[in-house]
Amino acid sequence: MAASGFTSEQFSLRREWLYHLTSRANLAFVQARWMLYSSSKLAEMAGCCLIPARRKQDLKLHVGNQTILIRDQKPLREANLEFENGWDMTRFVGLLNGLVFFWAGNAAQPTLGGRNHYKKYAAEGPVILRFACAELFACNEGNSPKFCKYNSGAPTRQHRPCCANTFVAADDAHFETGDVQEVVFGGEVVLPEKIQIGDSFSGEWATLRKP
Repeated sequence: MAASGFTSEQFSLRREWLYHLTSRANLAFVQARWMLYSSSKLAEMAGCCLIPARRKQDLKLHVGNQTILIRDQKPLREANLEFENGWDMTRFVGLLNGLVFFWAGNAAQPTLGGRNHYKKYAAEGPVILRFACAELFACNEGNSPKFCKYNSGAPTRQHRPCCANTFVAADDAHFETGDVQEVVFGGEVVLPEKIQIGDSFSGEWATLRKP
């Protein structure tokens, strides 16, 4: 029998932690604002507009006196997506650019998609931010999360997102909480007071503090 949805509370009990990977160069920007922003929002803050096309390399933006690094979209392959009527690669990239992404997980590690994402950038020494799921949800009551059972940025032939239904509200989900790979918010995310920071999933976690 297909799942008939779940609540955010049920999800946070099953997946107690959410993970976010970012370049170490972005850390000062995150600390100064205590927010995370979508790629589109960052471009707006930098006074420019993102071209809705797959990024083949990292992009640097300048917001005030700070430089922000936005990751490439190399793993996003058009052949591995299912396009419904009205959807194409341009529209899907635009959708992704407007979201802030987190990997679902437990206290030990995020989902397989999150671990694979980390491996791709591990040599660059990225920063891993970890949040108590319930606390992050509580900080963003006016910006409800959506859930995805795929690695939307790196779809495969076996796991091909249908663009219109890649991200769904909790009560519209036709999958279980344990199937969720990604949790996303539109535009911008207010961060909770307590943020843990680490260099790897297996190492020690420190507390990130507001400056």
